[in-house]
Amino acid sequence: MPTSDEIDLIETGKLASPPVPERAAEFRVPVIGGLTLVTLIAAFTPIAARWASADIAPVTLGFIRFALATLLLGGTMLARRQRLDFGREDWPRVILLGLLCVPINQPLYILGTHLASAGHSGLIYALTPVLVLLLVRLKRSELITWRKLTGIALSFAGVALIIITSGISFSPEFVLGDCLLLGAVISWSMYVVASKTLVARHGALKTQTGAFLSGTIIYLPILLIDGSRTDWGAVSATAWMGYLYLSVITSFVGYFLWNWALSRADASRVSVINNLAPIVTLALGAVILGESITPALVVGGIATLAGAVITQRG
Repeated sequence: MPTSDEIDLIETGKLASPPVPERAAEFRVPVIGGLTLVTLIAAFTPIAARWASADIAPVTLGFIRFALATLLLGGTMLARRQRLDFGREDWPRVILLGLLCVPINQPLYILGTHLASAGHSGLIYALTPVLVLLLVRLKRSELITWRKLTGIALSFAGVALIIITSGISFSPEFVLGDCLLLGAVISWSMYVVASKTLVARHGALKTQTGAFLSGTIIYLPILLIDGSRTDWGAVSATAWMGYLYLSVITSFVGYFLWNWALSRADASRVSVINNLAPIVTLALGAVILGESITPALVVGGIATLAGAVITQRG
């Protein structure tokens, strides 16, 4: 892993990124296992968001989701006797991460998921590794190879084939949701790239806690405006279950595993794994709900898996 001084030089383009073979060596079984769990968590997240946003105002939901996740992270840091002792030069980046992840990404994601179909959400979020690859290229902080480009393109094509042939709809009522989801993807991709330096310097737990805390504080005025739109007495048990899943499983566990993997592998390799989430969702639908497995699902699944493998080895 590069030192903090080397990271600064990499970001400014004054030092070449670490050789790909060395980085590839870090992408081993523990990282793959962690990302597999992240994929499973991500596959259920749109469903949980729909359950929760049915009774809780979407903007308010974004705040209380990260408020609980921040408390859990803070408790974990206290138990491990860690402090948010970022240097003066790091706090602006911590605040930027919080801004991207909480008050920008959350309203866009939850409102977009509430308005658009799950298929649209999966397809649009499959753009994440493409945007991450473009951003790291602009920063010159990661080597871009033709194998990575090919793998990402193949993975995206596989997701697109599955979702389009599974009845994706482009009705006008979904347009706003699609635009919001696209904004969420852009903000999330920026978070992924911007967080890598801090994760390398301070670790996943400290970086995530600092980002969530600063983002939740920035989000507070939005809650004061939007909080009255929710009838808390009428929130169903299903909505509360969805909220707890978003807060504890997705934000606390899933984001930590994501940041942990990000400290051990290239951003484009980590982000392309998310393309497997829509396939997992459809596969679970076939197993649990008895939905049919079509030839397009098989072909698209193979393409997506092959693309992920190619990207990881690129």
